[in-house]
Amino acid sequence: MEFRAKEIFADYDENDVLIIGFLGDSTEQGEPTYFIIQDSEEYDEQDRQLGMDTYYIEKNDQSMGGYGGISEVYLRRNKIKIEFNSVGIGHVKEKFIEIEFECNEMIFNNLQQKINQVFSNRELKTF
Repeated sequence: MEFRAKEIFADYDENDVLIIGFLGDSTEQGEPTYFIIQDSEEYDEQDRQLGMDTYYIEKNDQSMGGYGGISEVYLRRNKIKIEFNSVGIGHVKEKFIEIEFECNEMIFNNLQQKINQVFSNRELKTF
């Protein structure tokens, strides 16, 4: 899947959940095109028991979301490519998502920092 993001968000919400989001144009059916990665600073025992002690991904709808599943992230100045392992393919029904965007240096640096926060302690390739 490929799309062009018209908006990028990479920050914490009111519950201290890190959200990295890319919003594109709506589909022909009026559905939003988006991809998000969410991550919590801390996980509790219930999260660990339910397998929710990792980042969450979602494409266009909650039915296309789940925990974990990214194998590689390639971030460039105007593009991000996210490749999925079998878990991620099961969630989003894609082998990869490639998102083009335009942003200033400050937004790009923030995006890069937030992506590193999510994936720095995980076995994942980021480029």
